[in-house]
Amino acid sequence: MSVSLKKIIAFFLILLSSNANCEQAETGVQLFIDAGLTTFIFDDNTVAGTSNLLGLTLAIGINPLLEIGYTDTGIQLAISMDEDAGITSDSGFLTRAKLLYLRGNIPISTNFSAYALVGYSKVEVEAHNTNICFFFCGDIVSASTVSNYLSNDSGVALGVGMQWVTQHKRRVQLQYIDYIYDSEYDFSGIYLGYGWMFDMPSL
Repeated sequence: MSVSLKKIIAFFLILLSSNANCEQAETGVQLFIDAGLTTFIFDDNTVAGTSNLLGLTLAIGINPLLEIGYTDTGIQLAISMDEDAGITSDSGFLTRAKLLYLRGNIPISTNFSAYALVGYSKVEVEAHNTNICFFFCGDIVSASTVSNYLSNDSGVALGVGMQWVTQHKRRVQLQYIDYIYDSEYDFSGIYLGYGWMFDMPSL
């Protein structure tokens, strides 16, 4: 992950601590259920491409500034291979990402906020009958076939995003996440989600 993203997240954490005692933090606990579309980007120098995935998130908002949740993304809609990387696919890919995260929200207005998150993720990329071109796909000099290519990685995830909350307890989110930020390969995603907010009863 680039240094600039680390600086952005550090900046958000500083803002979060400075707003920790604001009046909005007195709001009760909330339950969030989100459904979203993630454009998953992967490149591990063997297989490269993008995959559009549907996923679900279950989260609890301790207050408007702090949220903890779990996301499971893995219902695949489409796959696009990167032919410039020397890859062609005969049968396609299966991609799945699981994420447990802690998120800090920074209120910008009544309904709009920005946020940063840190978590732990597991990413699985599986390819079937994939031809890997060693030189140019248009003029293959030599190639091999991977019947069952599998990449299974896990690590610390970092992300930033924006959230808009409607008057009817719904929320729309847009975020970028680096699923394994310290990996030498690219496991990242751009997420657009829509969610429902429920007030939890006071104990």
